[in-house]
Amino acid sequence: MQIVHLTEEWEIISKLNVGGFGTIYSAKSKTCENAVLKLIPKKPGAGRELLFENIGGQPNIMPILDTGEWEDFWVIVMPRAEKSLRDFLNESGGKLEQDEAVLVLIDIATALEALQNNDVVHRDLKPENVLFWEGHWRLADFGIARYASATTDTATWKYAMTLPYAAPEQWRSERATSATDIYATGILAYELIMGKCPFIGPSEHDYRGQHLHHDAPLPTGCSSSLAALIGECMFKSPQTRPTASNALTRLKSLQKPESEVSRRLREVNKAAVLERAKQDASISAVKSELEHRNQLAKDANKSLESILGTLKDQLVRELSQGILRESAFNSWQFSLNQITLSCSGFQTVAAAVLNSPGFPAPFEVIGFSAIVLQIPADQHGYGGRSHSLWFCDAENKDIFRWYETAFMFFALSGKQGSKDPFALEPDAKAGRTLAPIYGTEFQIAWPFTPIDQGETNDFIERWMGWFADAYEGKLRHPRSMPERDPSNSWRKK
Repeated sequence: MQIVHLTEEWEIISKLNVGGFGTIYSAKSKTCENAVLKLIPKKPGAGRELLFENIGGQPNIMPILDTGEWEDFWVIVMPRAEKSLRDFLNESGGKLEQDEAVLVLIDIATALEALQNNDVVHRDLKPENVLFWEGHWRLADFGIARYASATTDTATWKYAMTLPYAAPEQWRSERATSATDIYATGILAYELIMGKCPFIGPSEHDYRGQHLHHDAPLPTGCSSSLAALIGECMFKSPQTRPTASNALTRLKSLQKPESEVSRRLREVNKAAVLERAKQDASISAVKSELEHRNQLAKDANKSLESILGTLKDQLVRELSQGILRESAFNSWQFSLNQITLSCSGFQTVAAAVLNSPGFPAPFEVIGFSAIVLQIPADQHGYGGRSHSLWFCDAENKDIFRWYETAFMFFALSGKQGSKDPFALEPDAKAGRTLAPIYGTEFQIAWPFTPIDQGETNDFIERWMGWFADAYEGKLRHPRSMPERDPSNSWRKK
């Protein structure tokens, strides 16, 4: 009988498993009859602090009962879980039905949301590290990946990360973030639905090329909403992946009955995510800042194509007497009698495009488009409205999304255009409207409103409604401007 002396005395009962970076035993103490004890060899280059993240009390995280050192090992003691997600998959024939997979993913996303709020990154999310205990799937083995990375030759990857689940940025030796865990969640979710990972190696060299350059396929046999979410999680650019909170909200929505219209919209989005993923597969392994922006722009273009394509398809489907004219770069115009709704194609912009002397921009813009509703001018010269569509990190730094906004002339200028509110391209003048001053030429008339990643329906319904108002002669100049309070809809410098 071996006794490991930590805060408590732990009796080692039997060996359970030998992992890539430690050995697991069943154990017990006077206060806990059913625990597991992990012995992690002390290695040069990594100390005990790398093994333990400050995550006590967070939802869906396996608790640590005791820690310390014994002989030539660091020791972690946890409650013994009922099973791992890998065990559960094996019992279930290798894959799960959608409803069961969603329940697992909701538990994982709940844990990742808590980790992100605490600036903690797991770095090695995989079915072996997801354990079922006290009615929930929980994450375990925090810090092991960091510890392995610190003690492993940089030319050898297989102990520092798990190859089928490793994000592109890990292969490039870049800093792991919460988006790294989201990528691994996408791989894991694909495996739950399809019974295999999207990339299968088999060699380390093969895995590296696949994660960096190959198209991540969408799963089949599940709803288009879930398939699109999984595809977005596997985007190559970390900044374009959903946050844990966004993923959790969308996963919970899958537990509700889906309307026919929602199903059709999700199918359109699913197709666009698949096409974007094909473009995404050509990212270079070594990215300069310009290459990075170019990749973000490609992601943005595909996302915009999905959003505006859904609006266009719905107009054509529901208004059979209208005329659609399509131009280059995905721009189009839909007309019914004298009412016209048009969308300009995606255009990229230079870095820091919003900056001007004395007015540093609070966020970065990658590209833009615009949507315009044109009506015959009324007796006051009012001829419709237009809104800007900017792909930017307006709310959270380095989290790029599509946002809808609109502008107006400065309230005290006395000016009014034929369209109000109106769209502006992202430039220095538009940037000055974001500064905490008064007296600029323009001001914000519509808050920065996300229109992607599961939030497309409101955008489409709003513009469809305005088109109907215009045709019925009910579209008027807004009664007050700004039309909606834009305060706090973008982050300040």
